[in-house]
Amino acid sequence: YAGEVVKTFGSFVIRGNLAVGLVIFFIIVLVQFLVITKGSERVAEVSARFTLDAMPGKQMAIDADLSSGLINEEQARDRRQKIQREANFFGSMDGASKFVKGDATISIVITIINLVGGIIVGMMNGGDIQSVLSTYSQATVGDGLMSQIPALLISVATGMIVTRTSSQSNLNDEVVKQFTRQPRVLKIAGTALLFLIFIGFPPVQVILLSVLLISGGYMIDKKMKAQAAQPELAVEGPPVTQEVTSDVEYYKNLDNVYNLLNVDPIGIE
Repeated sequence: YAGEVVKTFGSFVIRGNLAVGLVIFFIIVLVQFLVITKGSERVAEVSARFTLDAMPGKQMAIDADLSSGLINEEQARDRRQKIQREANFFGSMDGASKFVKGDATISIVITIINLVGGIIVGMMNGGDIQSVLSTYSQATVGDGLMSQIPALLISVATGMIVTRTSSQSNLNDEVVKQFTRQPRVLKIAGTALLFLIFIGFPPVQVILLSVLLISGGYMIDKKMKAQAAQPELAVEGPPVTQEVTSDVEYYKNLDNVYNLLNVDPIGIE
């Protein structure tokens, strides 16, 4: 099926016009390279720089909280380790983005080499220029698009990781929640996958994946409707009062701090 997919991709983009097909192909490649890959690299670089610049201030804040008694030694150690892990993460992603950029760049270079090398080999074997250009340009564009799909997925994944906001849950939980929050998207994606059969993709794998997505969408939709139909049971209990065990806990409440601020009234004698 690999040859059929390459041929289908190439013929779909070229559409009988070599110049227009190559222009469309290079536009797609440049958008993927300049927009997604370059943007992910820049975000990772800036995030790493700002994280490293903010480390001294965060360390001083931890030391100040520890000195004032707001946190203990164990909490301060955990916060320092969290800051260190954050700095290591963004520093590693800054380096990993260089590999992602290199992967996208080498895909473009390989595509150009395939086109030029294919034309040279075809001419050396005695083919005419028209048939050689038609054959090798179609194969080059199809193979180039297939090689750009993994690079695109890697670039998008890198961008998702470096641009995610700080939250209590990890990235895996957030991705699962976002994919399962809209079951209609799974149904549409499963239906759209069926059209890939008509452009040369293996039908068995496509049908299995499509059935899996559509079934998952219906199951999630059914579960969400069942949860919405259940009556909400609001159990009201007595207000929970927090027992003050030390002066530090007492003065964490700003109202207790304001009671210590005595302001002398101003009057005219």
